[in-house]
Amino acid sequence: MKFTVFTKPYKDEIPALGKRVAALGVDGIELPVRPGYPVTMDNAAVELPKAAKLLREESGVSIESIAPSFTSDGAELTPKLFEACGKAGVPIIRICPMPREGESYLDAEKRWQKLFLGMAPALESNNVALGIQNHSGRNVPVHAFGLRSLLTPLPAKSIGAVWDAAHNALEGEGAGFALELIYGPYFKMLNLKNGYKKRADDGKWKTFWCKGDEGLSDWKAVAENLKKRGFNGTVCLTAEYSEPGGVEKHLAADIAYAKRLFAKTGN
Repeated sequence: MKFTVFTKPYKDEIPALGKRVAALGVDGIELPVRPGYPVTMDNAAVELPKAAKLLREESGVSIESIAPSFTSDGAELTPKLFEACGKAGVPIIRICPMPREGESYLDAEKRWQKLFLGMAPALESNNVALGIQNHSGRNVPVHAFGLRSLLTPLPAKSIGAVWDAAHNALEGEGAGFALELIYGPYFKMLNLKNGYKKRADDGKWKTFWCKGDEGLSDWKAVAENLKKRGFNGTVCLTAEYSEPGGVEKHLAADIAYAKRLFAKTGN
């Protein structure tokens, strides 16, 4: 079992990033491949394999997933990116598919399914998988039921699920039912963060990202459910907090908390 952290809060150069995350006690990272970070879509062919080698050799951590910038048309998902992941040994590209402006959910689902099917041969030949994450709000999908619907006609080897327990809870779907729906060959990775809705000064309900032992997602129940199912994969702590300074205050403790939950016996 591996514990990783999404390094979106950090824009360090790769050697410094390795030292930072190694000190957190994780096995690897999810690396943003985005503007402003050491690895971007423009330089990934060269820099992603270099980053993976540096992190592994100098800090003992691996790149278990990457997260490119998300679009509504899949433009970020190119054969060159798949090849870069293959050379770097990165197994998962995490994405959150989005509908186009004015597009219905079902039309977006069908469009993405067609796009993903077209990408499957290149993904498989490079030994990399797309990890489709559920995301609350106007996304495709928003919860595990939507993940199941989207993934059913797709090949599980190269296209699967990154199940985000917090976004699932924000959409009101219980973790037990969610894992009944999605756990199996498609299950690629677990995302852990936590949050709840609160009314902002403008009167609108907004998500507040909080510590792992707060919020709507019951990490303990998630861990117990997955242990009963024999889960032995990757758990990514996504390092998202609304409180100023929250990453520095809470991330290390949340990593330790997640490790304790999955280490407990009682299956």
